[in-house]
Amino acid sequence: MKIRKLYPLLALEAALCAGWQALAAICGGWAEGAPVSLLARLGQGLRALSLSGTAGDLLAWVLYLALGLAPAAYGLVRLRQGRALAVDGLLPLLSAVLLAVLYGMVNPSLLAGWFLQGVPEGTAQALAGGTVWILLAVYLVLRVLRAALQGSQAQLQRWLGWGLAVLDVCFVAAVFGAGLGSLTGSIVALRAANTAVSAQALRLTEAMLALGWLVDSLPALLGIRVVHGAAALLDAARTDRYSDQTVAAAQGLARCCGAAAAASLLAQAGYALAQLLLAGRLYQINTGLQIDLDAILLLLAALVLARWLAEGQAIRAENERFI
Repeated sequence: MKIRKLYPLLALEAALCAGWQALAAICGGWAEGAPVSLLARLGQGLRALSLSGTAGDLLAWVLYLALGLAPAAYGLVRLRQGRALAVDGLLPLLSAVLLAVLYGMVNPSLLAGWFLQGVPEGTAQALAGGTVWILLAVYLVLRVLRAALQGSQAQLQRWLGWGLAVLDVCFVAAVFGAGLGSLTGSIVALRAANTAVSAQALRLTEAMLALGWLVDSLPALLGIRVVHGAAALLDAARTDRYSDQTVAAAQGLARCCGAAAAASLLAQAGYALAQLLLAGRLYQINTGLQIDLDAILLLLAALVLARWLAEGQAIRAENERFI
């Protein structure tokens, strides 16, 4: 897969995530926690259907059982086809949890009663729904790992290409989804904690919070370029793992990882100095250092790989001259 072809889609994803967060801020946060609220809204729909009459109640029960038992039914089909794996043992558990959570979503007060007294219904729904998504994600990831262990070289290369594309999508979602949502939440909390301060006086602090969001987002944004370098290395290695292009791609990936790690550290240092200089005018200061170990370790791995490829290239050239 050509990662560059994803750039327009990634830009669209960033715009959609930013628009979603802006809508959440305007509407008082109703769009926050969208994966969890999906189950909550489904529960509301089933409840409304159940209260509509006898036929609606019967249809609600049918839909409830069909949705809740779907994972277990899928596992049973795989078992009867002789394709069941050990990881498919999670499917009956997922069905049991899904049935319980959906029933709780239909009856929010009952769901809140499962937790300690005083837990709001929204929090209870978020915790319960999040558990369902965690179990589903664990099942899917374990299935992918199982398939990867048994895949051919060509399949592994194809899956790795798709995995890099998914990583790009996750980077964008982390920056313009969760990251931007955290920024808006921080600004709202700042204003709520300083009601006696004028909006004009808070603007500098809000600007610094936005700058801090950019600094924190830098590793993910630069990670998109790192992913592009990894994809270029994968494409070159598919053609000839010991070619000049492959060696150059490995070296380019190493330089990209090094630049990403250095840029992140320098940005954090500059942000800390800026906060120190403006400390007398800021109503909130965030300190800390995040070292991007992933980029550093990938840098070392890319350097080792580049040297291995260069040595292999030299050995192959020598063997060809000998022959």
